[in-house]
Amino acid sequence: MWIREASPFGTKMKQNQPVPVEFSRLIELEQLGAEESVYDIEASAAERTALAGRFGLLGIDELSARVALRRVHGGVAIRVRGSISTQVTQTCVVTLAPVQSRLHESFALLLVAGEESPDDVEVGLEEEPEEPLPPGPLDIGEMVAQHLALALPQYPRAPGAKVDRQWSREGDNRDTPFAALAKLKMTERSGGA
Repeated sequence: MWIREASPFGTKMKQNQPVPVEFSRLIELEQLGAEESVYDIEASAAERTALAGRFGLLGIDELSARVALRRVHGGVAIRVRGSISTQVTQTCVVTLAPVQSRLHESFALLLVAGEESPDDVEVGLEEEPEEPLPPGPLDIGEMVAQHLALALPQYPRAPGAKVDRQWSREGDNRDTPFAALAKLKMTERSGGA
């Protein structure tokens, strides 16, 4: 097992210590069959606070998900389909003001037992990504947390927040020291000819 450990140089992983899971909902694999099993889960206030800390958010006001599981391909794989509904508060990358976002995201994946993919997996336009089926119970809460992290806006902006032109890509046409030297060089070349 691995655990995240913060350091001044980023996050390190340490082995042989339990990984703290902020939002855990364990499902025993033996419970799953060919019929779809649907689980509605919701994070408590303490779980939302812990997840907000993990993802560097100001807060998570609500987090709920619906996860559907069923065995496929002769029982060697588990098809996962889920939807997440949440409201998060992030920091604006321009003004540092709080920015609230309401997110509704769907995800799908195929958890495959063993090292090989099943031969009879049909490849379609919307093929689910494959991941190895973990031993022991399946933690759908952690699965939802990971997909939440992927769905978060990378650069949240408060309404009306604008970047000063000198710091934006739009300002790349401005006179930089190198642009001024290039102009001077061009002037010298044209004047000396």
